[in-house]
Amino acid sequence: MRAFDCAARAFRAARLLCSHPRVLLQKSTTRLPLTENGLLRILGSPARIKEHLPLHDVRDLLKTFCEHSAHQFWPDDISIRDTERFKVEAIRGHQQVTDVFLLGLAVKHGGRFVTLDQRVLSEARILCDYLLWIFIPDPAWMGFFHDDIPVSTSLLRPATTLPALLFLLALAVAAWKLRRRSPGFAFGVAWFLVGHSMESTILPLELVFEHRNYLPMAGLLLGTVCALAPWLALRWPARVRVAVGAALVLACAGLTAQRAVAWGDPLELAMTDAQHHPDSASAQYTAGRAVLIANADQHDQALANAEAERYFARSAELDKNLIAPASALLLLQASQGPVAQSSVADLARRLRHAPNHTQADPFLDMLVRASRETLSLTAADFSTLVEAALGNAHFSAKVRAIVMLNYGSYLHSAGDLQGTVSWMLAADAEDPGNAYCQVNLAAVALQMRDLDRAKQYLDAARRYDKSGIYAQPIDSLQRQLMQ
Repeated sequence: MRAFDCAARAFRAARLLCSHPRVLLQKSTTRLPLTENGLLRILGSPARIKEHLPLHDVRDLLKTFCEHSAHQFWPDDISIRDTERFKVEAIRGHQQVTDVFLLGLAVKHGGRFVTLDQRVLSEARILCDYLLWIFIPDPAWMGFFHDDIPVSTSLLRPATTLPALLFLLALAVAAWKLRRRSPGFAFGVAWFLVGHSMESTILPLELVFEHRNYLPMAGLLLGTVCALAPWLALRWPARVRVAVGAALVLACAGLTAQRAVAWGDPLELAMTDAQHHPDSASAQYTAGRAVLIANADQHDQALANAEAERYFARSAELDKNLIAPASALLLLQASQGPVAQSSVADLARRLRHAPNHTQADPFLDMLVRASRETLSLTAADFSTLVEAALGNAHFSAKVRAIVMLNYGSYLHSAGDLQGTVSWMLAADAEDPGNAYCQVNLAAVALQMRDLDRAKQYLDAARRYDKSGIYAQPIDSLQRQLMQ
């Protein structure tokens, strides 16, 4: 039991140390060699921890914890000697050196540096926003995306941070003091704060998400009604209370109907979000995609392309690290005519420094499109982009293998059979046991009339495809093999 308790404490400490500094990157946490080494040094030190663990046990705990998909690893691939990146003369004392170095890593890898205290400060402002949305439900303040809300870096940046903290503190104190005189008010405030205590405090989730306000809102509204009803009963006639209540119900029903209409049309929903959140990169990108999808079958595609291009360009300008808008913009331009090399270089930079593997999806889609239709991008352009993607240490082996496979498919469409085989074999070596790799290799082997090798790849695909996702293409290739 003692060993188990010690391991459990070490694991909890590992969670804290692995997540410091906290860098919010599309719901992810970053690990650095500096913090990993610090973990082993502290938990393995008998001078610091009485029941310390052997270093190999600490390392195994670290490996287990950091296998979680929300974690990323950033190598220490910059130097404090870099005069362009670091202004040493601006550092106020030796204790800031490590903090400045970690901030430099975050900037290089396209991260948004948010420490635990900054997140808590930011959430105080956001909780006040949630309260405002509950009692003044203006649709312009709501929507899917809120990446236009700045992070609080101190009590006075933005200036509303300290007032928000003081307001929430005063609200909690008032609820406690009035718990007997006005239990409805105390219940509503407590319900609201407790309801947000998990997702709107220290957990590294998106800072703002409208839907997480629904459950806390229910208790707050119930408590508000219970608190106000007796007070209003003594001061307002029954007819006035009924009229005001009916007006509120009708107003809320109208706002709900307005939102329901917008949500019923994907294009209108995306346009509304983009209009309400002009500084949200996600909202602008989603609007561009919605325009293209809605006008896919229209005759005047040029107008839709021009409108979507403006949204993609705005999104790429707002967030210099997102792959999606830059990829969509380049793909749109390449389908209409020549593209500037600066656009290729910009996407390559984003691919090389993308903070997590989920951002690779738009580029994978681009490779698929390139294998199916004619684009003005050259083979050298695709080679540059693929090299940048494979140079990203944050992309998992599975993602890297899919990049190789999709690039191989592009080369196949371009008539480069040797390049196709080379890249698909490289994908198989990168991610052994990937059924998708085996399916693609079997298809190429069939085309080359290497039937024995095609059968080997199909057998391997069946063996690896435990969930049956690729059963249909495997069966199709099997029928071709039997002909």
